[in-house]
Amino acid sequence: MTLPDPFLYYDFRLWFREALANFSYSQVIVKLELKSKGHITQILQGKRNVPPHLAERIADLFQLTGRTREFVLALIEFTQAKSHEQKKTYLDRMVALQSAEGRPLSPLHYDLCKKWYYPVIRELVRILPVTDNFEELGKHVVPSITARAAETAIHDLERMGLIVRSLSGKYLQTHALLTFGEGWKSVVVREFQQQAVELQKQALDRFPAEEREIANSTICISRERAQMIKKKLVDFRQEIFALVQSDPNNSEQVFQLNIGFFPLSTRRKI
Repeated sequence: MTLPDPFLYYDFRLWFREALANFSYSQVIVKLELKSKGHITQILQGKRNVPPHLAERIADLFQLTGRTREFVLALIEFTQAKSHEQKKTYLDRMVALQSAEGRPLSPLHYDLCKKWYYPVIRELVRILPVTDNFEELGKHVVPSITARAAETAIHDLERMGLIVRSLSGKYLQTHALLTFGEGWKSVVVREFQQQAVELQKQALDRFPAEEREIANSTICISRERAQMIKKKLVDFRQEIFALVQSDPNNSEQVFQLNIGFFPLSTRRKI
């Protein structure tokens, strides 16, 4: 029996669907002690969750042991989790198990979001002669960080392949621009976004008005207009990225761009 590798999945239902190809539904119903085929169909469609006792039976069905078993049980909980905090807890568990198996989650999207200053330091190597003077590097970050934090960030960014150390001892950036996708990555990206929002709040006191642009507008519009605004914000971000990539001048400073647009009331029924 050849099972799909669960370590390559971030949605239990997708893995379960492919794993079931090795069995007939009648076999599965008996082994999982279910009443009907419809129960399995509802699980695959996301209409029914898998409680802990059934999760254990599924692991037994596929004869899963060790870290593979632990990963699938965590994958089930991750897929079904409702809150961001729950998803983050199970994702962290999955990452730890992947690392133990030598199959780390893409560090490009996971580790980069661990600390708000990782992307900052990654950008600083473009405009500063960054070497192993980590105390000096930490002072260039606003708010400043410790030498130890700066050193850890440099080593992690180097391990991720986002910066490299040249023969002269200076660190160089390997990619010009990074954006993040959807799916499981959004769980990790949200951690970074929460830190970015907190930095924006601090910026109100940290920088004079001429060095920042933070504005707020409360508006009342239709659902149709709301969707149009969201589309324009997406397009705006793309325009900003294009400006960054085509900048003919030497970079001078690292900035954080936050864009927020969200409901502040319930939707009126028509």
